[in-house]
Amino acid sequence: MECNKMKQRQEIAQSVVHSTFFEGGRGSLVWGKVKGSPWWPGFIVDGSDCGLNELPEKFAWVYWIQDNRVSKVPRNYIKGFVSDMLYCSGGKISENCKSAIVEALKICAKHQGIDLISWSNKKIFSWGRDGGLHNSMKKDEPYLLPDNIVDGLTRIKRFHMHQKSEI
Repeated sequence: MECNKMKQRQEIAQSVVHSTFFEGGRGSLVWGKVKGSPWWPGFIVDGSDCGLNELPEKFAWVYWIQDNRVSKVPRNYIKGFVSDMLYCSGGKISENCKSAIVEALKICAKHQGIDLISWSNKKIFSWGRDGGLHNSMKKDEPYLLPDNIVDGLTRIKRFHMHQKSEI
């Protein structure tokens, strides 16, 4: 059984390595990567959501789950959260990253009408990595941004607007 999971992860990893730009728009739940950091879950947002300029097509603003910051990320360093779960959550990851992944998995489950309230974080994480997420969701699709994400974006937008008003 464990050998099959390893083989499945390797096959997915090969497909991710050769993928092109992520084309999803606002509300897409994604994996993003910036230099020196692991793959991390986040949402693609518009510049207007956070008080920043719109970007050229090759980039996207990513709001990082639990980190509550926004970064400009090249689209070839963005992957679909559901479709690339095994690849991006593989390897050694920090407890902070695991916590962010669990939050993203809860968002996915809620979006699909799956009740995970009685599940432990460990069980949720295993469900996501061991194929439960992939089997219950067929594709990556945009979400309405959760209230806590909208609140975080509002704080960032106020900060940027305050910065601009001081110039």
